[in-house]
Amino acid sequence: MQRVPRAPNEPEGKTMQFRLSSLRVQFMLLITVTCGLFISAITVSLWQLQSSEQRLLHFIDQELALERQVTKAYAQGLQMGQALRNILIDPDNPRAWTNFDKAQVEFNALAQSVEDGAALLDGGAAVAAEIKDINARWAPMRAEILERVKRGDTEGGFDVLVKQETPAWREMKAILLAQIDYLENTSARVNQEAVEGLSGAYRTAFICILLAIAACIAVSLFMLRALLRQLGGEPTYALAVAQRIAHGELDEEVSTREGDSESMLAAMREAQQSLRGIIGQMRHMSSEHDKGD
Repeated sequence: MQRVPRAPNEPEGKTMQFRLSSLRVQFMLLITVTCGLFISAITVSLWQLQSSEQRLLHFIDQELALERQVTKAYAQGLQMGQALRNILIDPDNPRAWTNFDKAQVEFNALAQSVEDGAALLDGGAAVAAEIKDINARWAPMRAEILERVKRGDTEGGFDVLVKQETPAWREMKAILLAQIDYLENTSARVNQEAVEGLSGAYRTAFICILLAIAACIAVSLFMLRALLRQLGGEPTYALAVAQRIAHGELDEEVSTREGDSESMLAAMREAQQSLRGIIGQMRHMSSEHDKGD
């Protein structure tokens, strides 16, 4: 059959152009939604991981560090008390004096660090002030013991040790041990929270990825249905119909869904019917012309 040129139809052309534009918009929407969902899933996961990491770093930098400082302060307090007794027992032992001076310097530095970390202590600033007060009362007692030893009054030094210095140390010791116990429990709790936070972040990431995949599938199915609705059938069938019409094969009817008047196949069916009408009119005119001759 001779190929028949497509009849010009400006409104139909505009409709087809709009449909093609609509398809491009829908595919762009599909890509945007899919990428947006995956980016959102990754962003939420990274945010949770970063939060857990920050909490873990905070735990390492502050809670754990303070726990070590309180523990070391307690150890240096013991060392200082032992060195002080060694001095009373053997005033001529230079090592005892050296150990005492070293332990005292380190204890004072650690006590200051503990005071600076008051916010993390059990009791906060009140406990830090108590530590500072005890240390302020305790230091002169140690100094008095050493002064008595230097004067040769070892017995008087023992008297100050038993009646004043030891009770002061016991006050400090009780506070330090209580804080060590509190900080150990806090460290265990924070560590557990950090571990749970990381586990939660991994769970959230997994759930977000699953939701993103599910949403992507849902959007893809929706877009596929919308595409098939606009095409009016399978793309391969629409292509075959377009090729038949382009080659002038207008005899075979175009199959469309019942009530379909807006799809591309429906438009092709109308175009096919219009072409049939035009061809019929041309044949009729040709036949009439032949009769006139």
